[in-house]
Amino acid sequence: MGDFAPVQPQNVPILELNKGIILNKSPQRLDPGALLDCSNYFVTPNGLKRRPGIVRYGSGSIDYQPMVDIASFYEADGSQSTILVDSKFIYVATGSAFIGAYWVYDTGTISATGAAVTGSSTSWNTAASKILAGDVMILDADGSGDGPEEIEISAIGSDTAITLVSVPTGTYGAGTDYEIRRAFGSSKPELVDYTYGVDHKLLFVDSNRASITSYDGTDYEDLIASLDFIPSCITYFSDRIWVARLIESSVDYRQRIRWTNAGSFTEFPAANYIDLPYIHGKIQRLLGMGNLLIAYFEDAIFLGRPSNYVGLPYAFDRMDTGTLGLVGMKALTSWLDSHFFVAQDDIYMLSNEGLKRIGTPIISRTIKECSNLWKIYAVVDAENDRICFGFPKSGENITEIWSWNYKSNGWSYDTVICDSLASVPFVPKITWGDMTTETWTTGITGYTSWDSLLNIVVNRSLYLGNAGELLYYSSANSQDTGVTISGTFITPDFDLGAPDIDKSWNRVSLKTEEVVPSTVTFAVSGSLDRGNTWTSFGNLVVHADTDEGKIDFMITGSLCRFRFVSVTNVVPYVVNELVFRARPRGLEVTQ
Repeated sequence: MGDFAPVQPQNVPILELNKGIILNKSPQRLDPGALLDCSNYFVTPNGLKRRPGIVRYGSGSIDYQPMVDIASFYEADGSQSTILVDSKFIYVATGSAFIGAYWVYDTGTISATGAAVTGSSTSWNTAASKILAGDVMILDADGSGDGPEEIEISAIGSDTAITLVSVPTGTYGAGTDYEIRRAFGSSKPELVDYTYGVDHKLLFVDSNRASITSYDGTDYEDLIASLDFIPSCITYFSDRIWVARLIESSVDYRQRIRWTNAGSFTEFPAANYIDLPYIHGKIQRLLGMGNLLIAYFEDAIFLGRPSNYVGLPYAFDRMDTGTLGLVGMKALTSWLDSHFFVAQDDIYMLSNEGLKRIGTPIISRTIKECSNLWKIYAVVDAENDRICFGFPKSGENITEIWSWNYKSNGWSYDTVICDSLASVPFVPKITWGDMTTETWTTGITGYTSWDSLLNIVVNRSLYLGNAGELLYYSSANSQDTGVTISGTFITPDFDLGAPDIDKSWNRVSLKTEEVVPSTVTFAVSGSLDRGNTWTSFGNLVVHADTDEGKIDFMITGSLCRFRFVSVTNVVPYVVNELVFRARPRGLEVTQ
């Protein structure tokens, strides 16, 4: 700021509020444009953008909370579908609801006595059926008797004996029809992993079954009829399928990677594997980056590069990270030829230029306060040029979404409550059944034919799963599903280069990048003791169709920080300038 010499009031402008939150420096020595707190505002190169509201998608909900993930893929006919994954099943997002897409086994009939179910002409305990505890049985699936009644399976005793977790309320005698729905990750829903790229299908593994399950938008099948290991991680890379963290013959090979031959996806040759037993931890994810295949362990990172070794298409070398690695399977995302992930001590960006810390400025507010590291999510919010990290500060629900704007390098956070995060080009699967006359005329306009309707492209918004519902950020909305958003930002401590001189602060003005569509009110307060106590100055108002507001007050001290809080329901706007007015008073005297 330079010396603060003039006796007359001096205006001190703070321009380009694009540095975001910085907590690893003295509050008096932050760069211009940096903040001590910034919630529910995005840090952009132009300033602080008040975040949009969160709205619910459709009226559908999942059956088994929490929602774990969202995936979008192209089917063989060129149409695009979006699916939701909860703790058991997959659902297809349609124009109006979420439709369960189940892998069903329904051979034979059943009878039930208490929680014991007896089958006739059933094969429940064979490798082919792959039925496990945690799967769900629907008794009297066609509803011709007392059903349908849905109960989780507790144990499989034989091909004809199953025990349910509870006693059915209905009566189901001999000859009752049924179906069993295979559950993904029934015991470890957080470990469901998937990849896309083989014959227009999504491939799933769940740390639970000796299976790679393929889904093409309509049907399920096992990619390989007989798989002799249980995979936990999967990726499609360099025209091969790669799996890792395997259970083989009841032995847990936490550092093992297997792969198919190039262009062949029907088997994993016995010799196609490598063990990386140089650390104690397990592999969390496999993810490609350019021509590299990265193996993320919980305590290490290995870079896989193309090799000239026969039988080893990629050779893996360990990076120098000490004992740091990926905290959870979902704490990693890819964007702009880089990987962004959460490790035990920081948030990192991995690119061809190497490993770079990006979370240090705010680390005390993230990982250290997180109670369940395995529930951390990392996703891209492309619409707002940011990488988002969801942290559960207590329990298993995400309570803060920290975001890093990769154009300004600024950090901020959103206060939300959700189960999961995802960022996909969300496209609902719409059928003629969704097209009532009212819907066609009022909800889906501008499409001249059914073919043009199939080409709907939805922006890649940030989606949130919460309490069984799907939510998303919408710039057209000013509230979170009807709840007011409270936006806050706090400046550093300003001493104006004269820490021993008292100053009288008597005005602050705030300017927005463009005129605001409706009146915006900020509750302004100040602190002379580094935020321990605050003095309210009143409301600063930016009136509709203007771009600036100011407030007069009087407070005296050697330094001052300012807090701005707005609960006005308004669509996003950008704050790009603050101006403070102060004058020196004299040497600070200790009482």
